[in-house]
Amino acid sequence: MQRVFKRPSYTSLSLLIALVCFLLIAWLPSTPLIADAVSKGAFPIATQLLIGSIADLPPAMLMYSIAFSLLIGINVALLLFYYRAYRAAPGIASVSGGIAGTLAALFGFACVACGSIFFTGLLATIGGTSVIAFLPYQGQEIGVIGIALLLISAYSFVRAINKPPVCPI
Repeated sequence: MQRVFKRPSYTSLSLLIALVCFLLIAWLPSTPLIADAVSKGAFPIATQLLIGSIADLPPAMLMYSIAFSLLIGINVALLLFYYRAYRAAPGIASVSGGIAGTLAALFGFACVACGSIFFTGLLATIGGTSVIAFLPYQGQEIGVIGIALLLISAYSFVRAINKPPVCPI
């Protein structure tokens, strides 16, 4: 991992993607209010809503959002480094772990009362919201599984980068 992140371009890319993910997590629930304020020309109110969206995150949600965002940024930077270094797609374990981790984390990145902004409609359609009530931690375990899958994906990328797909001879 040091091989990748000692280069400023990959570190910057990772942090930029992490920042965008974090801001999306914080701002998506407030998007209708922010859009309404902007459309009415109330830019100071829109700015306060943007800042308030981040400040109002509960501590557990804030930590989860930061972890999720950083892991997504790290995974994207590792994937790009691998592709540029070896001009090949990484193994299916690395990519599928990252995709599965991202999807699981998206399912779990909101509180149980609000539900995930992306999948509320989908889960309501298939009856999945009632399943959350039966889970021991009210759906928070899905977010933890997402974080774990993203960690496994990053580990797989690091192993693939350190062990090139060609014969060393």
